[in-house]
Amino acid sequence: MTEGVRCQISIDTYTEMLVPVNIVLNLLVVIATVLGSWMALPQTRRLVRTRRVEGVSAVWIGVSLALNSWWLVYGVVAGVWAIVPVSAISLTLYGAMAFVYLATVGRSALPAMTAGAFGLGMVPLPFLVVGGWTLAALAIGFAYGVQLLPAVVAACRTSDLTGVAASTWLIAWAEAALWLVYGLAVGDLALTSAGLVGATMASIILARLALTGHEPFVAVDRRRRFAVSRSLGAAHRSAVAVTAGVDNHATVTSLGSRKRESTVAPISTRSRNGHRYSEVLQ
Repeated sequence: MTEGVRCQISIDTYTEMLVPVNIVLNLLVVIATVLGSWMALPQTRRLVRTRRVEGVSAVWIGVSLALNSWWLVYGVVAGVWAIVPVSAISLTLYGAMAFVYLATVGRSALPAMTAGAFGLGMVPLPFLVVGGWTLAALAIGFAYGVQLLPAVVAACRTSDLTGVAASTWLIAWAEAALWLVYGLAVGDLALTSAGLVGATMASIILARLALTGHEPFVAVDRRRRFAVSRSLGAAHRSAVAVTAGVDNHATVTSLGSRKRESTVAPISTRSRNGHRYSEVLQ
């Protein structure tokens, strides 16, 4: 009887300990979902606003369309409902991004986008056929790296990253880190692998943006240049002031010399030994 009571107390205590953990995990899911839904938004807005596609990969957009479709199906089939909203919203945003990209570049970008969607984007398919959703889940997770790989390659092949939105990759890094923690906590291989690969890929692109002086990193550089400019300006003003002081002193000295010269007058002029001379009092 005593052992039964102790066992019941232990179970109750364990259950109470799990409540805060579950709250934290649910909070992680909510934050990751919001970040994931928001991740593609800055890049979509940048393409719509600027119509600049430098550094943006058409293959990446195609792969993103395919893999968000995979995540959506996996969430429904496996009952991981936390990833269903973020996958649906992301799929919509990448669809808008594809439309704007094609409208800007033209049909020439369609083969690359199609290759991304039906080539790299179909990586999980053979794993699904061979091992079902258990194996496919792991493939979907690692395929997140495949999704981001074209973007990484595009960012590393050029120094002109005008079309890349840095905020998208900051959000991508944060989202990947949260899914990594959540995946480890619940033992989900797909989310764990996706978080690990995603954080690594996002870190590479962020490092590339920082090295090329891209926003928001360029803002720091601008502040540094402004501080240096202010220092140089102050030094220049000091030099001008010193030069002006020297010039003023020279002017005063010159005026004084001229004044003294103007007061000099010959005091006598007489002949001595047949020569005329003037005695000048200095």
